[in-house]
Amino acid sequence: KVDVVVVCSTSEILCRAIITAAGPQVKAEYSALQADGQQPAATSNGLLPCKKILFIPWRGDRSDLPSLKKTLGKFVSTAIKYAFENGHTSLG
Repeated sequence: KVDVVVVCSTSEILCRAIITAAGPQVKAEYSALQADGQQPAATSNGLLPCKKILFIPWRGDRSDLPSLKKTLGKFVSTAIKYAFENGHTSLG
């Protein structure tokens, strides 16, 4: 069990799978956050055994390793910052 499940919101397959598993409450919350243009977006846990679900957009260019490292680092930093600022201690 983790405090925060971190999801790459730009991966449609992953995002859809997490939202489906989490249930209708999370689907409604995420849709509302998307409509407001909120990114990253945190929702309740829904049916998942965690405290929050954090959706963070990420795109990487596999042909440009320095850029890939930078954007991936930003993704991870965003997740860690969210956890720290909200009193969570584990990410998954």
